Amino acid sequence: MENIIASLNDLSPTTDDFGIFCSYLQEKMPRLTKVREELGKKDCFAINELLAKPMELDAPKYLQYAYPTINLFFQIVMETGLFVPEAGRNGDLFIVPSPRLKQYKELNQFSQYMFLFRTYWTKLDYDLLYWDTGAFFDHFMDTKLAFAALKNAVPGKRIFAAVEDFRNGYDNQDPVHRFFVSTGMVIHHLRDFGFWDYERAHIAEFGRETKKDLRVKAITPTKLGIAMINACLKRPYELYNEKINPAKIDELWHDEHYRPLADKLGVARPAKKTKLEPFEKAFLPIFPVGSIALAAIDDLFSYGDVPVDIGGNVYIFKVTYKRGVWRRIRLSALNTLDHLHEAIQEAFGFADDHLYAFFMDGRPWSSDVFWCRGGDEPPPYADKAMISALGLKRGQRFLYLFDFGDEWKFEVKVEEIMQSDIPPAKPKIIESKGAAPEQYPEPDWEE
Repeated sequence: MENIIASLNDLSPTTDDFGIFCSYLQEKMPRLTKVREELGKKDCFAINELLAKPMELDAPKYLQYAYPTINLFFQIVMETGLFVPEAGRNGDLFIVPSPRLKQYKELNQFSQYMFLFRTYWTKLDYDLLYWDTGAFFDHFMDTKLAFAALKNAVPGKRIFAAVEDFRNGYDNQDPVHRFFVSTGMVIHHLRDFGFWDYERAHIAEFGRETKKDLRVKAITPTKLGIAMINACLKRPYELYNEKINPAKIDELWHDEHYRPLADKLGVARPAKKTKLEPFEKAFLPIFPVGSIALAAIDDLFSYGDVPVDIGGNVYIFKVTYKRGVWRRIRLSALNTLDHLHEAIQEAFGFADDHLYAFFMDGRPWSSDVFWCRGGDEPPPYADKAMISALGLKRGQRFLYLFDFGDEWKFEVKVEEIMQSDIPPAKPKIIESKGAAPEQYPEPDWEE
């Protein structure tokens, strides 16, 4: 395929809408919701009205996930630290700009687009972004196979899937049709990046449709979109995304429904030991020569890796088992991760009778880990990991995994770092929500 040189007009819908989103946050500094810690209904409705292609919603009564573009932009600014949560006096969280936002605004428009897309493809946790749509667990393969089928599509030519009548129109063995019906949120987000326009399908066969149900009848790809698809095929998600779940990836590549489609399209699983090239290299031919400021983008991504002065002797962690079930725990900076473990056990009423570990990148069984003592694992150990020495920053998340057999998983978020004249002598549970899970539920003998 011949090289496509993207123009500023191709990128403006993406960068302009993102700029509008950031300007609203910068001006309003909105309060985040208490349960999901995201933008509230009124803020989402107000931002939606400002976008080039707003969702057709009639009142501020929908949660953030009903606004796919806003949800995408929110995940991007939070993941990259362009904005950060800040606690008010009454404990409410607000979203405020960080110095990184100025750094982003200094990029040219081509580099801004590349920064945003690289974040989407390599940095975002798709289980979080697509939690209400089956997650990227299945979307990953649906997208990969659809890209392979669409890589030679004709820009401007409408690609149709007759899904208005699901029973007669949907071909489960057609990767494009699977993509349209199963992966609507991904299609919407790729539209946000200028890949195509799409037409929505409404499938009564599934019963009452909700605002989060987004299925597609047709797309009309752009020149930019076809070029980006071909570049994405050179940057496999399972190699370049930093938050993949290896077990899920393995399962999908061995799935009896996906394997025949992959073989038919000639899509092979990339070798795990493939040497990774710089992400942007595959995309450079799409843009004017010299328009992508590679060093500036890398600097912006590495900003969060620079050690910072934590400036506090008290930490507040929010430990979440699942949506609506969490505990807030207050610790001294002199406490260790082992003390945090003990507090979590107390907070959720567990028996502290198994091994545990803290995975600081949030990925189970990664190498970025502090182990408990008593197992076969080598150091570093949690009882030597003083909180103040971990370089934690507000908003950072990591994983606490208890019982290596049952694998109880809890997300730990650094909610606040503060200075106190009298730091806590021992960890304290300061707030609870939701019933704790039963570590050893009573068996149901009737079943």
